[in-house]
Amino acid sequence: MSSIKSINPTDFDFELSSTDGSPRPRVPKKRKFAKVAEKSSAPKPASDSNAKPTAKVPKKSLPPKADTPKFTKPAIDMLIKHCERISYDNMQIQAAIVKTQLKSDRLRIAAARLENDTITKKVEALRLEAELLLRNGVE
Repeated sequence: MSSIKSINPTDFDFELSSTDGSPRPRVPKKRKFAKVAEKSSAPKPASDSNAKPTAKVPKKSLPPKADTPKFTKPAIDMLIKHCERISYDNMQIQAAIVKTQLKSDRLRIAAARLENDTITKKVEALRLEAELLLRNGVE
């Protein structure tokens, strides 16, 4: 067996505190990915050797579901149709203004394609919002 004198104190995961002589965990060095480590559920090491551990503060909870407004499926469908009609009308007006200013046939075709793409994207976004509302407690 080896003697006690040959033991290296850096081989252990603790070091003696200078004030009371009790072992305390070694504070790890800060690394570039420290933000990821802070998000973990493990307790953070105290930077002050005499600091006492603090109690966990509860996070703010969401308001109860009874306070959130309830939408019925027919109301959401009607809202989607209304938004589709308004966005379609606005896009038609904007496209008409752009088309009158364009002189090239290629540019007119490109403007028409862009108009159709933006309408499709708006309608798809509205559908996704409606699905989200349905998942979050719509009657």
